[in-house]
Amino acid sequence: MSLRKRACASCVAAKRKCDLAFPTCHRCAQRSVACRYPYPPLTTSQSRDNQQDEDALNPADPTNSTTAGNLDNIWALVDDYSLSPTEPSPETPWPVSFDRRILEFYPRVEDHATWQFCVTTLLTQIDAFLHHGTAFFMHPSADSRGDLPPPLRAAYGVCAAHKLRKQSALPFVQQLLETEVDGLVARRPPAVLQDGLAELCAILLYYIIVVFGGPAVTTGLEEQIETLLAQRTVHVESLELATRQSTATLVEVGLVSADEARGLWHACDSARKVVVVSYLAREIRHVLRWKTCYLLRQIVALPVSKPYVDPPDPGDSTGPLISTRWREVVTYDQFVRDWEAGELRLVDEFAYLLISACKGVGAM
Repeated sequence: MSLRKRACASCVAAKRKCDLAFPTCHRCAQRSVACRYPYPPLTTSQSRDNQQDEDALNPADPTNSTTAGNLDNIWALVDDYSLSPTEPSPETPWPVSFDRRILEFYPRVEDHATWQFCVTTLLTQIDAFLHHGTAFFMHPSADSRGDLPPPLRAAYGVCAAHKLRKQSALPFVQQLLETEVDGLVARRPPAVLQDGLAELCAILLYYIIVVFGGPAVTTGLEEQIETLLAQRTVHVESLELATRQSTATLVEVGLVSADEARGLWHACDSARKVVVVSYLAREIRHVLRWKTCYLLRQIVALPVSKPYVDPPDPGDSTGPLISTRWREVVTYDQFVRDWEAGELRLVDEFAYLLISACKGVGAM
């Protein structure tokens, strides 16, 4: 079989060479896009023949080449994005522990109890946002400007309409979603972390409603919002990393106060949380629909704050103390390893979701 026939849909659409890495080729991993093969790049001809037979029996499967070809316009939208801040460069050694963690996910693709728990946890955040104006991936102090930012005010209205909907009002709710998503697509990504964070939180709430809230909306809206979520997630990753590094430097030289550092710490912490939840939500969708796990390489390397690390107090007068606490950020893989070793002092709702998705709800 020719290389082109075995290449993933994204590489074929871009007319680029595919290295056939599994589960995600290098080019797709760099751009944080879905890597979908018409046939899995297995080594034995017998396994490949078996997979071809399976594809023929399941023509509607989105991993099939004919279906993947219809999504070329979607992959093209994401194609311009550069290397994700959490995706190691080709020169960076890939830790063995990451591969072990990735392999731990695969046997649980059929673990319906775990994925249903994750979906339920995500849906509860719609209620939490309506009742309290926040969710576990939003820190109340992440935006020091007071009121809810405009993107979250708009999201509040959409969430309220979704919760109050009746069967006859479904087209109205979908129109609201389409209007908000189209508006976000038309706007340039914000250059300030707090603004980018507010937009990403709103997009994530829309994604939860569209994908998990039921009843079904049009496929076009689902794919549009997933593409938008992927793009803005990568953007906020970059903003968070830049803000974290610059603030730590400014604290060390005494150019920001403890109060300012505290606010920026909350913003970065919220950004890290919403980024992780964004990746998990998209992964859960693909596990439930198509039994694929194409985002695992990014997920295991994502930065996560340990929940028991207190943010810096306004009374702290020494910069080094604040700077030290900023370094209490670990990878998702290390976060789970700390839990396995009994080193997490607190397992809150956010930590419970992360550990359950990785280890299975039965392990908690």
